[in-house]
Amino acid sequence: MYIQYIMKPVLSPAHTEAAVRTQIYLSASQQRRLDQLARRSAQSKSSLIRAAIDRMLEAEEQAAAGTRARKQRLLGLAGAWANKPADELLDVRALRDGWSQRSAI
Repeated sequence: MYIQYIMKPVLSPAHTEAAVRTQIYLSASQQRRLDQLARRSAQSKSSLIRAAIDRMLEAEEQAAAGTRARKQRLLGLAGAWANKPADELLDVRALRDGWSQRSAI
């Protein structure tokens, strides 16, 4: 009976989807600090952990979206000099040669 109770998905108070039980290990310090925060905020430790995980996942998604956007911008620059006059391209090549020579010093 205990196993059936534990394995039964329940609705999380803060979420609309079914919650799945997960067991984690915390250090004694983490446990103590989490207990203190739960008492101060009048929230359960579980809800605090879920909120922290949501923030971490959201930050990761935003970072990944930023990386994708930067990659798209860089891909958009590919061939940007394709239609430039030849004399402008020579100037850029001379600048690049100068950079190579200066960095070798």
